[in-house]
Amino acid sequence: MAKIRHDLVGVVHPYTADGIPAGFHLSAGDDVPDGIVVGAHLLDGDVPEEPVEPAGDDVPDGRASRDTWAAYADKIGAAYPEGASKADIRAAVEAHTA
Repeated sequence: MAKIRHDLVGVVHPYTADGIPAGFHLSAGDDVPDGIVVGAHLLDGDVPEEPVEPAGDDVPDGRASRDTWAAYADKIGAAYPEGASKADIRAAVEAHTA
């Protein structure tokens, strides 16, 4: 199970995979429950410096980086504006696959 990095100062307000606020906060060293999304930079351990390509046609999960979502959108042909945020790219992917 993933943990919040031990040197974090403050708290994290996590979301569910559906983008709904989880209603609680996590502090340094806390376990991240299944189904909860937090940025990879907030987790203990190695954080990949390069975005990870999605495998096959698998849609990236909520923890995937903006660049990973952009790579997936490009792969499936979902159009999004230059400079789009991760949320905008995810919305473009959802609209494209709906």
